[in-house]
Amino acid sequence: MNKALKWLLVIVITITVIAGVVAASMRPIIGYLMTPDYVFSAQLAPAAPDYAEQTSWLTLPDTVDYADMLPEGLVDQQQDAPVDVFYIHPTAYYGNDNWNSNMAPEKGAAQIIDYMVAAHASIFNGCCKIYSPQFREATISTFLSGDYGPLELAYSDVKRAFEYFIKHQNKGRPFVLLSHSQGTSHAIRLLEEYIQPQGLVDKMVVAYVIGYEFPTDKFSRGLSDIAVCESAEQTNCIVSWAAYGETSDSEFSFELPHWYPEGWEVNKGKETLCVNPLSWHADNKMQTRDEHLGAVLSNPLSFFYENVLFDKNTGTSPQYLQVHKNFTRAQCKNGRLYIETQYDNSIAAGTNENDQNYHAHDINLFYMNIRENVANRIARFKIDM
Repeated sequence: MNKALKWLLVIVITITVIAGVVAASMRPIIGYLMTPDYVFSAQLAPAAPDYAEQTSWLTLPDTVDYADMLPEGLVDQQQDAPVDVFYIHPTAYYGNDNWNSNMAPEKGAAQIIDYMVAAHASIFNGCCKIYSPQFREATISTFLSGDYGPLELAYSDVKRAFEYFIKHQNKGRPFVLLSHSQGTSHAIRLLEEYIQPQGLVDKMVVAYVIGYEFPTDKFSRGLSDIAVCESAEQTNCIVSWAAYGETSDSEFSFELPHWYPEGWEVNKGKETLCVNPLSWHADNKMQTRDEHLGAVLSNPLSFFYENVLFDKNTGTSPQYLQVHKNFTRAQCKNGRLYIETQYDNSIAAGTNENDQNYHAHDINLFYMNIRENVANRIARFKIDM
């Protein structure tokens, strides 16, 4: 295969991944096109970010960034917010020149991350100061390779960033942990390896660790001091879900690696956590559209090619984040969150009829429910202090 054709296939597959999740049949192609042609070595990785430098942060409360985005009618209150958010972004690096991203701002991965910050982190600008670090994320093919060295390297950045955040930025304030996809793989480990041992659970309002099928054996094998969120106002607890269409194939799954003190394990065959974001209960009860406060439907491609999301130079904000109320019902079953099967919108774009994995939209599907919920949990946290 010539180089031009190979890169054309890379672009096509990358767009498909952004819009949804590549079907299981695409795995061999991803493995070929997106895997570096050398064995991972930390010595060959890009230079580590310095978290004392502003450029090592995607979002900060006092900078103009994509976390400042707002649907019409909402207000950014970061300036006076009493709580912080630490957001760990999902995979955006699909390259094969290195096992870990070099975080170059001119690369396509940076555009994908900006989009995710707008769709995820902006939910919290009404309650919290938002901190989100750059980190040398592992390339997408790492999850198929069986060599988790790139994930170890990425996690080392996340941990250093969080340590810097706690020491120099947070300064003892309550905080919320937010993550998605690869970010959640690092967040779960951070909870177990740092937040819990350092006695920070009492300062953590809630952990929204979304889109990376959370194995429930984590609670008996390491997270003994952190509970599942069982109500809309409970604090010091964990929320997690992964969204699929109601008519999807229940047998469709990805084998996702998780870190344990004993070594890495995949989630195959394990029970997974699902907290319904329409009720905030970890049960199997169907929640109707009436409980859905609003999804933000957004198309990543219009952001990349039309530049309509945010003008960093002028601070202008086109009405790109459009809220759609009463968008879907939702029900947890067998560790998955099932929503109404989507057709002819940006949620459905690129998904396979069988898997209907709405991974790229796990969070923005419930934009307004999360925005209300975090405010309620913070209010309860203040009462209980």
